[in-house]
Amino acid sequence: MKTSIRLVNAIQKLYIAFHNNELNPECCKKWAVGNILDKKDSWKHFSDDHGSTELNYLGKVHQTLGSKFNGYTPLELLKIEAIFLRGCNYQLPLHHKNKKTS
Repeated sequence: MKTSIRLVNAIQKLYIAFHNNELNPECCKKWAVGNILDKKDSWKHFSDDHGSTELNYLGKVHQTLGSKFNGYTPLELLKIEAIFLRGCNYQLPLHHKNKKTS
């Protein structure tokens, strides 16, 4: 089975961010998708809540048009972010009132 270039690139970026202590789940530029997208936070406008996999109007437009960001669709990016947040025991959507679960 051949590994896709986008997966290799994503793993490399996350590995570097982890070892440089640059992963911060409360910052859209410094968590999973932010690092995959070269520390850009424009992807956060695809949903109304950080950690949600529900596309908002802008996200649906980009998804329908087939837009890709470093090879990922808006829905794929939201799913990646949600998986990382859940994997670190955050209650979703990420919000200051929601606590990290143990």
